Amino acid sequence: MLLCPHSAVICAAGAGTRMGCPKALCLLGHRSFLSSIVETLYSVCVDNIIVVVGAEAQRIRDAHANLSVQWVENADWQHTYMLESLLCGLERVPQKHAVIHWPVDCVDVHVEDLKHLMDTKAPLASLAYDGVPGHPMRLTPEYVALLRQKAPQYVSLRQFVDEFCLETIAAQHPALMNCNTPQRLDDYLKSRCPK
Repeated sequence: MLLCPHSAVICAAGAGTRMGCPKALCLLGHRSFLSSIVETLYSVCVDNIIVVVGAEAQRIRDAHANLSVQWVENADWQHTYMLESLLCGLERVPQKHAVIHWPVDCVDVHVEDLKHLMDTKAPLASLAYDGVPGHPMRLTPEYVALLRQKAPQYVSLRQFVDEFCLETIAAQHPALMNCNTPQRLDDYLKSRCPK
């Protein structure tokens, strides 16, 4: 049973230069990365989903007109990091909600692993794959408030995470983390469907 309601902030503002297009539009099978993530969130009853866009924002919105999400634009996406996109999204999160922070280049997260992350009592937690912390990351309402308060002190979200104790939840299923190149995506798809 969830300890509090959840919102999700999907950071999808980058241009995806190495991928050749914004990562929100990349395909995992027949679904875009963004659609895949949103469907996973729907399946665990997270319905307050904020998508932060920047590069090709209108193209991404048009391609995902069927999704029931809130769109937020990071107008300064070319000169900022993911932390600023996350903060843009947090403006749409109700005060007492925990937040699932989910970069759009982390896909194919299993529903059961996401449920375990959402059920944790840790104030700051993420899924881990083969012992390596990954995404999504979950922050309690108290830590969302702390991040908002302390954000001017940080250049990146990593600095905030490093200052506090991140609990990792071991994922029981593989997922694709930090998909930055077409080769990485191809390698992952081949690993899912070996010959």
